[in-house]
Amino acid sequence: QQAVKDRLTIEIGAAKKTGKPLPHLLITGRSGCGKSTLSAIVAQEMGSPYLAVLADKLKDTHDLIRLLAQVTEGTILHLDEAHRLRKNSSCELLYSAMEDFTVAYRNGAGQVKRAAIPPFTLISSTNMSGYLAPSFRERHSILLHLVPYTDEESRKIAGWHFRNKEK
Repeated sequence: QQAVKDRLTIEIGAAKKTGKPLPHLLITGRSGCGKSTLSAIVAQEMGSPYLAVLADKLKDTHDLIRLLAQVTEGTILHLDEAHRLRKNSSCELLYSAMEDFTVAYRNGAGQVKRAAIPPFTLISSTNMSGYLAPSFRERHSILLHLVPYTDEESRKIAGWHFRNKEK
């Protein structure tokens, strides 16, 4: 995972230096490789608020609007199991939120309104990247792939965890 760590170190450093949000990330890899853990670590390293949601919990645009209403400037929004995102109007709403930090919605009178949302970073993760729509995948500037840990890496992680748990 050293290449992933090196890339994130550069990207996080650049985002902090410029004061801009980290570009949107797509993290792929088999189950148990640490995709969700990595997204939380990115939020911690950025010093940013962290929101996480399973994609299948976003059933319609109302669910997505409620989620985006919780976003504050710099929030890291983790969309776990992104391949389960429904291919409906929610995708278009998410695309505009990712691209220009706005959402378009219909008010009670049926009029289309646009609302600005604070700049944020979407971290999408999946173990089934082949199921992602190309238009969704292309909106992520940073693509990372995690591979299973070797036995030696697993031993190091477990040793570190148990040493720090005792403190």
